[in-house]
Amino acid sequence: MATELANLVDQLDRQLLVVLRDGRTIVGTLRTFDQFANIVLEDPHERVFADGKYAELPMGCTFIARGENVALIGELDKKREHQSPLRRGDPSKMEKADEERRAEERRKELLLRKSFQRRGVMTSDDFDE
Repeated sequence: MATELANLVDQLDRQLLVVLRDGRTIVGTLRTFDQFANIVLEDPHERVFADGKYAELPMGCTFIARGENVALIGELDKKREHQSPLRRGDPSKMEKADEERRAEERRKELLLRKSFQRRGVMTSDDFDE
């Protein structure tokens, strides 16, 4: 763990792309981190994807992510970003498409949970109730 955290020192004040466990992608400037890999991003934007396009939706002035929720961190290379097959899209349309995609994912998750419950398998959500 110490080696991974030491690598974050080199990323301070650089623009990073962070993928969270819930599937969201956040782009922002790394300002600080701690021994648990909790990170603080400045000027964060959520990057949403649909139909070979992406848009960045502003999230406020800072974003704090718990280390346990971070799946991937990578530096953005602005010089090579134009080589990506993805193109920028209209943020308002992209946000609507992303909301529809998330709603569909939640619907599928609910169906899967109900399927498990019919078979007598308890899910983590059952313990919260």
